[in-house]
Order: sequence, then C-alpha cells, then structure tokens
Amino acid sequence: RGELEPLEAEQAILELMARVIRRAHGSACAERRLGRRARDAHRDLADAARAELARSVASPVRLSSIAARLKVSPFHLCRVFREQTGSTLHEYRLDVRLRVALERLGESRANLSQLALDLGFSSHSHFTWALRRWMSVTPSAVRRLLSPFAPASRARASA
Repeated sequence: RGELEPLEAEQAILELMARVIRRAHGSACAERRLGRRARDAHRDLADAARAELARSVASPVRLSSIAARLKVSPFHLCRVFREQTGSTLHEYRLDVRLRVALERLGESRANLSQLALDLGFSSHSHFTWALRRWMSVTPSAVRRLLSPFAPASRARASA
C-alpha cells in the first residue's frame, strides 16, 4: 500500500514493546486509577497531540518529534492518546487527512494524483486504498457524488 510512514512505524514498534512488557509483568501493569489531575493532564495531552497532527496533516511527521514538542516520551504519548481517543496517532492523522480529502474532492476538479500527494499520501493508489478502506468508496466516486453540491455547479445552475 505504499511507503510506511515514520509515525506508523514508530508507533507500531512502541505498541509491540508495550505488549511484551504487559505479558512479562502480567496484572502488575494493569490500568491504574488516575486522580483528577492526571486525567485532566491526559486529556490535555491528547488535545495537544491532536493539534500537532492537524498542523502537519500533509507532511511526514515522526512520533519522536511530536513527543519532544509536547515534552513527553513517545511511549507515554502513544499510550495516553489511545486511552483518550480510542485510536492511535496514525489512525487519527489518517482520519484527518481523509476528511480534508473529502472537502477538497467536493470543492474542485483537481487531479486526484496531485491531491493525494498534497495530502501526504505516497501515491494515488495509496490514497484510493485508504479512502476505500475508510468509506468503501473510491475518490472518483466521491467526486461524482459531491459534484452536484460543488460551489461551481451551484453557480452554473442558478445562472
């Protein structure tokens, strides 16, 4: 499906390490009860991570650089983000990229390959694979569905 993104690779390695540690330590690593301050700090960290991901939606990002900007370890960031959002950083970022893609597909007739590259996908086929997996539809099908609602179509219809 194209190049493996650094964020996805780093996150997968940390998740594998977390599984190994949980298995080695059994229930001693079970979820601990967090106080209100810690819960608030975790929520704030997840919100800050969302903002960082939204800022760099189309450019490659590294887990280590996001964690450094947020002044936490990559492992802590991954764990807290999943705990707070129910998804990984990579899944969240992909979701944001695909939402932006939907907006752009409805707004213009830009070349789909260029749109894919502009949004940080490695190729048109990677973009198609991701959108099909997310919505069970291809980018060109989305464009066809959205074309009656595009601003240019409305302007032509009213003229």
